[in-house]
Amino acid sequence: MLSDPYQDAVETLRTLAPIRVWSMLVTVFGDLAQPNGHAISGPVLTDLMHEMGIKPEATRTALHRLRYDGWIVSEKSGRTSSHRLSGMGLAESVKATPVIYRDPQEMPQDWMLVLIKEQTAAAAETLRNEGYMPIGNRLYVGSAPAPTTIDALILAPQNSVGWLSRALEKEQLVQDTNALFAAMTRISSAAHEFSDLPALKQAALRCLVVHVWRRIALKIPELPRELHSDRWKGHDCRQLVFDFLQAVPRPSLDDLAQE
Repeated sequence: MLSDPYQDAVETLRTLAPIRVWSMLVTVFGDLAQPNGHAISGPVLTDLMHEMGIKPEATRTALHRLRYDGWIVSEKSGRTSSHRLSGMGLAESVKATPVIYRDPQEMPQDWMLVLIKEQTAAAAETLRNEGYMPIGNRLYVGSAPAPTTIDALILAPQNSVGWLSRALEKEQLVQDTNALFAAMTRISSAAHEFSDLPALKQAALRCLVVHVWRRIALKIPELPRELHSDRWKGHDCRQLVFDFLQAVPRPSLDDLAQE
């Protein structure tokens, strides 16, 4: 019996990482409802989460948590609720969007090392917010431009070395990117079939792909491939995810509501 490429893709993506329902909802709102702060109706949200294998009661519990944490706001009209990102939730979503959806061709080509005078929590947070990650005591790496809000020695190396790649490539991230690369390679081979799916199924696939990639993308620095070893698949994952999202366009909330 021939397998269903859609169900195969959904099941494959679900096995890549534990799905925390509140986190999946953040992905859903970020992918489908971020533009102009659009709202998603309760029935559409329930159907979409169910399509990804998440029960309605789990969705309701996660929505309650996100409201409590200030991520979303809910409104009721008659017997139907709708939900949208709050101002804070929208701001956080907008901040993460370039990291998740960036065109691989627009990835930075230059990188820098930053040596700070003293390791403090404030300095670490400042550098993290500017896209730099620690690779040693007081030493950080990131892409240009250099940080401007901290007193530090800025170095622009002409070559990379093996110890730098090892510092960047945490073992768990290597395993996660290898697993996603294998999954996306398999799923992408059927991408042409997914473009004809109903809007709800397209949205479910997109959100699963974005969710798994988001967990990785927000943990890794945006650095040139040359800094990494041959075992690193992060750049390949970005290309596969980008190509998939181009092949399976974001459905409108109106299209989802009509199904």
